[in-house]
Amino acid sequence: MLRKRNLGVLMALAIIIAFGFIACDELEGGDAIIGSIGPGGGRIFYYDPEGFNVEGIGLCYYLEVAPQNSSNNAHWGLNNSFTDEVTTLVEESIDHPLAKKIGNGWKDTQLIVAFNDNEGLTGTAAQLAAAADFGGFDDWFLPSVGEMYLLLLNKNKLGITIDGFFWTSTQYTTSNSACDFDIDYIFSETNDGNQGNGPIGWAGKGVGDHGVPVRAIRAGTVKL
Repeated sequence: MLRKRNLGVLMALAIIIAFGFIACDELEGGDAIIGSIGPGGGRIFYYDPEGFNVEGIGLCYYLEVAPQNSSNNAHWGLNNSFTDEVTTLVEESIDHPLAKKIGNGWKDTQLIVAFNDNEGLTGTAAQLAAAADFGGFDDWFLPSVGEMYLLLLNKNKLGITIDGFFWTSTQYTTSNSACDFDIDYIFSETNDGNQGNGPIGWAGKGVGDHGVPVRAIRAGTVKL
């Protein structure tokens, strides 16, 4: 009987240890969480179990893309305007130092919304993203170029349809334009940021220019 009990204890310990290894492996890099439904009803497209800083919010653990567009044809703001302190690229390459930065979209969205509100504008990309209330959350924002880059990398794991160009909260070097992002972009040896612009483009900010779709994201402060 003693030997049977010892065997049972060893088996139980083996199960516990194995479960622990599986759980840790699933969380490492967030691979098992990517594509799962988030608290806001969208899909988790980035997860960091150690956390990352989101300017204006603090320590966050994941990024969630909204379940649907906030608009299919919005404008960014005013032409001949420049929103101070908003992340700004001076070239369209994905290799630009700021092109892969994350954690800046929420802060930039608030700055753009305040600027556009002051100008009497309504229905602009940042305003629409910030006004989203999917899942009862009111902390949605317009993603930066770097945050859209993460969405592009994990697009095929999300189980949702999202394609075409989308507005970002990142300005382009001139006052007349802001960065949009091609979520359909395919990297290859001859089609990447070193050979051309990569997935980053630009479009005129103002009314009268070509409208661009808006897809909001949110950052979660609680581990999943």
